[in-house]
Amino acid sequence: MNSDLSRWDSTNYSNPANYYYRGDNDLGRDSLGSLYSYKAASNVCPVGWRLPIGGKGGDYYNLLGDYTSGTTTAVNATKKYLQSPYFFVYGGWVDGEDGMVYSGTRANYRSARMTGDSTVYTLDLSVGDKVMKSIATDDFHWGESVRCVYGEPATEPEDIYTVDTMQELTPTLCANTTLADRQTLRLLTDSRDGHRYWVSKLSKDGNCWMVQNLDYDGGGTRFDKNSDFSKWDTVGFPEQYYYRGDWEDGLSSYGTLYTWQSAQNVCPVTWRLPTGGPSSEETALWSGIANSLAGVNKLVAAPFYFVKSGFFEAGDGPVSEEVEEYWWSSTPGPLGGYAMAINTKGRQYIRSSSDEGNTGGGSYWGESVRCMMSGN
Repeated sequence: MNSDLSRWDSTNYSNPANYYYRGDNDLGRDSLGSLYSYKAASNVCPVGWRLPIGGKGGDYYNLLGDYTSGTTTAVNATKKYLQSPYFFVYGGWVDGEDGMVYSGTRANYRSARMTGDSTVYTLDLSVGDKVMKSIATDDFHWGESVRCVYGEPATEPEDIYTVDTMQELTPTLCANTTLADRQTLRLLTDSRDGHRYWVSKLSKDGNCWMVQNLDYDGGGTRFDKNSDFSKWDTVGFPEQYYYRGDWEDGLSSYGTLYTWQSAQNVCPVTWRLPTGGPSSEETALWSGIANSLAGVNKLVAAPFYFVKSGFFEAGDGPVSEEVEEYWWSSTPGPLGGYAMAINTKGRQYIRSSSDEGNTGGGSYWGESVRCMMSGN
C-alpha cells in the first residue's frame, strides 16, 4: 500500500501480472482485499477454486440475475449485493494513470472467459448500477477485485490472449481466436531480443499477422546508419539487412530492411513470411481494395497499419521514406522473389529481380518484413 502506483504497468493491450496488496484480510466481510490485473487474477484462487465465468450464462450471470452488457439495475436492487448472502464491497480499483480510484463507491470484479467466447468481462458494481461489461482494451492491466468460486476448474479458451510471446502463438491458437472479439489487437514479445510487436487476427483472411514491421537485428551482414552503403552486395541473393532499431515506435515503426534471402529466416519460430505473387496470401489480404490512393489510405489505417517506410538501395541507403514500401514474401519468382508494394499513387504487386526494369527492384534490395501464420 506504500508503493509508487505510477510504476504500475499500464501499457495498453499488455497483460502484466500486477497486484496491489492492502493486507486488510482481518476485517472479514468488510475487507476490501487485494486488486489484481487480469493475468495475476488468473492464478490466485486456492487449489480447487477458480475465477467465476463472466458473460451471459456464466457464474456471475447465474448468481446475480439476468443482465446484458451495458444495462443497469435500480439502486435498491444493487444495494442487496452488498448484504447477505453476497457481501460484495466497493473496493475500487487501481488504474496505472490515476492510482487507487473509487474505493468505497465502486468495484470491478475479475472473471474468467467462457469456453468459445474470447470476450473478457468484468463485473462492475457501483451505487445504483450493476453491469457485466466487456473490458476495454486497456483494462487488462487494471487492478481489480477477485472472488473465487469452488468447483471444477474453468478452462479458458487457449488463443492469442493466453500467450505473451510471439514464439508461444501457434496456428492452432490463432484459429481458436474468434473474430467477433473487438480486442484482437495484441502486443506480444519476441523472446529473441525482448522487442514487442502488435499482432492481430484479421477478419480479411482469418489469419494472424504482424501489424507492425519486423525490426529483428539479424539475418546476415548488418548495416546501420553509420555503415558504408557502397559495400551493400548487389550480386545474386546476398544475406544482408539494414537495422533501424525503431521497434519502440510501435505501429508507426519503419522496422528493418532485409534482402529477400535474408528475409526467409528472420521470422520468429511458429511465424513465417506470406506467400506472394498471383493467387497468394498477399493478394488475398488486399483483395477488394482499390488500386488507388484511396486504397492505400485504407491499407495504412486500421486494421492493417502498413507504413510507407521506403527501401534500401545499394549506394544510397534507405530511400523513398513516406513515399513507398515493399514487403517480402516467401515465394521465389522467375527472376527473384515476389513482394507487395504500396506507394502514393496506389498499390501493386511486383516481382523482385536482378533486372530493375518494370519489375521493381532486385532481390538484393532491402525491404520490409511482416510475418504471419495461418488461422483457418
